[in-house]
Amino acid sequence: MMRVLVKDDIFVILQLLGIMTKSFFFVYLAIHMTYSLTPFHLVDVLKSLPLHFSIYLTFLSFVFLTKRKIYMAFFLNVIVSIILLMDLVYLRCFGVPTSFFSLKMIAYMGDVSDAVFDLYHGVYFLFFGDVIFWSLLLLIFRKSYSKTAIQGWKFFTYLTIAVVTGYAAYPEGLVQKVLSIKHRPIFAIQKVSPIGYHMFDSYEFFRSSQAIAFSDHDRKEVDQWFSQNREINKRLATDERLYKGIFQGKNVIFVHFESLENGVINQRIHGQEITPHLNRLLAHSFYFPRIKEQVGEGNSADAEFTVFNSLYPLPQGIISLRYPSNRYFAFPKELAVNGYETAAFLGMKAGFMNMAIVLPNYGFQKIFSLPFYQSNEKIGLGIPDQDMFDQSIPYIKSLKSPFFAYMITLTNHVPYKLPPHMRTLTTAPRMKNDSVFRYIQSVHYADQALGSFIEGLRKERLLDHTILVIYGDHQGVNKYYAKDVQKSGHSWLKKNDKNLPLLIYHPSLKGVMLNQMGGQIDILPTVHHLLGLPQDPRAAYRAGRNLFSSSKGFAVLRNQRYVSDDISDGGIRHHRQKGIEISTKVIQGNFFRDPNF
Repeated sequence: MMRVLVKDDIFVILQLLGIMTKSFFFVYLAIHMTYSLTPFHLVDVLKSLPLHFSIYLTFLSFVFLTKRKIYMAFFLNVIVSIILLMDLVYLRCFGVPTSFFSLKMIAYMGDVSDAVFDLYHGVYFLFFGDVIFWSLLLLIFRKSYSKTAIQGWKFFTYLTIAVVTGYAAYPEGLVQKVLSIKHRPIFAIQKVSPIGYHMFDSYEFFRSSQAIAFSDHDRKEVDQWFSQNREINKRLATDERLYKGIFQGKNVIFVHFESLENGVINQRIHGQEITPHLNRLLAHSFYFPRIKEQVGEGNSADAEFTVFNSLYPLPQGIISLRYPSNRYFAFPKELAVNGYETAAFLGMKAGFMNMAIVLPNYGFQKIFSLPFYQSNEKIGLGIPDQDMFDQSIPYIKSLKSPFFAYMITLTNHVPYKLPPHMRTLTTAPRMKNDSVFRYIQSVHYADQALGSFIEGLRKERLLDHTILVIYGDHQGVNKYYAKDVQKSGHSWLKKNDKNLPLLIYHPSLKGVMLNQMGGQIDILPTVHHLLGLPQDPRAAYRAGRNLFSSSKGFAVLRNQRYVSDDISDGGIRHHRQKGIEISTKVIQGNFFRDPNF
């Protein structure tokens, strides 16, 4: 009989061992994903073993308060396996495990299902190896197993063992330990287990879901940080007048280039230029090759927020889903105040990621989305970039000058799978389905579409009166297929190091490459400087800096990692890292909600 073969206590312990094995396997896989900043060390994992044991035994001890102990223990094993599988897939897509903060993203998973399935790996089924074994065993012996009495004394015994073990592992207390690592989810998972991380995440979610009042103390702290930030930037600036106002009164077009890494610029594969049109623009552009990716879980949506507001995205959740109705003094709004007509162009549904709500709050007066475009093809989230660019030119031409146009490309999106007629680079047959070459092929297509768009602007005599600002929204192949990149042999891709290109183009410019490091929060202040816009008090609440002001730069990456050109600036590192916390206060407190502010 089943209860003879495996007694309740033994079965519970076996489930505990299975769960812990899967938990450590999950930690190994998570840490080896490219966007983890925490190296995998077996010694560190073994040090965390007592706390992992404590957390899982706490949950399993509750099965002794039920009459079907074996089934309940098995059920908990299944639940943990499902959570771990979801965490891994979400981690590959967005760089963090699943979270209560991410629940609203589920509504949009169908739009990115091709990417999710492509990033899924067969090894993930190992999380269900023991589940399948125990399922068969329970099925075979189902008639032999009967209910047993509730055993409260066993519940208290196991729970006591769990609590004592957990306390001995971290005598300073679990909450304090987790609070210190909340901005580093992979590190948190390693220290307190995946389920322990979700316990803390649920606490944070319900705590932050309460209305957050922006107190006088918060206002003072925000004011002080931004004031100090301006003083630091001014002190470190070597030339605040360089290029100031050289594009005053010009039209502005931002091209939000999906998954564009700097590594592909000026590179060839099998003798073919990957980005020939971007390469040609360099001769008439300010070119910044070291703009660091600073997005969080929201990827493109976070890039949009960061570029338009010069603020850091949220450390947890996606801004456009958590706070879609917030008001900001975003760049489009500032341009509108200064007489610009503002319009956004997106070859997809405006409802995706709440863009129909968010973009007007950023200051866009017009939004051209799928109802305005016609195409017989759909790739991923929307129509091909070529169709979007070509059909946007008449709408752009109809805008009153000066105008600000925001173009979002889509085709170069993971999993980077183009239909055959769009693949114009040639390669060996064995490479056609390789993820790295798929990415290169996709970038090449998007570059061609951009080149066609620029030629269209030239034909309509718009180019001489317009500056183009082209930037990558986040890494591409290095974000999703890092292991494939390392095996590819393309050293120029391997060394990308979160670098995104920023090109500011005008036909009258003589090309200049500026090698100082920057972040996506610096794009707005830099363009603002070139346009020579009048200073508005609300613009003082921006975390970035004008990249022309100094030959040395820095960036604060997600999870507060700090990188810098200047090894002597350690004294102000903490101030800069605190920018993420200050930005979070601005977002959660809806700092700009007063229309008269």
